Amino acid sequence: MLQIKGLCRSYGGRDVLKNIDLDIAPGSFTAIVGANGSGKSTLALHMNALLRPEHGSVIVDGMDTRDSDRLFDIRERVGMVMQNPDSQSVASIVEDDTAFAPENLGMDEAETNRRIDYALDAVGISHLRHRPISTLSGGQKQLAAIAGILAMRPKYMVCDEATSMLDPMSRRRILSCVRRLNKELGITVIWITHYMDEAALSDRMIVLDNGTIAADGMPREIFKDAALLECCALELPPCAALAAELIKSGIKLGTLPLTADECADMILKHTEAVL
Repeated sequence: MLQIKGLCRSYGGRDVLKNIDLDIAPGSFTAIVGANGSGKSTLALHMNALLRPEHGSVIVDGMDTRDSDRLFDIRERVGMVMQNPDSQSVASIVEDDTAFAPENLGMDEAETNRRIDYALDAVGISHLRHRPISTLSGGQKQLAAIAGILAMRPKYMVCDEATSMLDPMSRRRILSCVRRLNKELGITVIWITHYMDEAALSDRMIVLDNGTIAADGMPREIFKDAALLECCALELPPCAALAAELIKSGIKLGTLPLTADECADMILKHTEAVL
């Protein structure tokens, strides 16, 4: 369990996080959204003690991030995937980069190699094992960064705008990979994004606004609240926005769709019903 109680943070006299209370359940996939400056990245950096609370607490499986003696254990347990994969690479070859974490955790060569195999296979880039990182595409670099985190065998993965620098195809590939790691390996995912179509696929969606939690619930329920979205400078996912316009025009589609498949199915059912 990742527990945040009364978390506050300020920069230059401005309150960035204001009394945040939040529990993240093991095995969940939680999306955190909000406009620029809402506090998303600052919150993310507190989750593995890259930042520590000015007020309040962040507890990771019973370990307080303010306890300097537990920082190593916390950071081993909570992996961070950053916006720019180039900022996370520490070696020139994919294999060596993936080996960095287990080697620094004191693993022997056999265990390190097992973890490299496990991590590269989990994200589907075993064939890139001996490639220079500089020759990879943006999406491949991000997968390599995720592999480097997986080699630590983390319980939690915090992805801070991990797809924001990628093209749409690479975005889908990264999100699909992380969702699979969540479902198949039980890794708890905190997915921070400004893409509403990504947030729509989460189990739980948290909306930050001006350093506070403006909403916390199922994506479908939050997207129904037009006033909240407008207040927080957020938009509906594209498919939901299309459906909303159709509903306004008098077409009854029922539940607000969140994905292209859901939207297509609803339109097809409506078409069949009126023909």
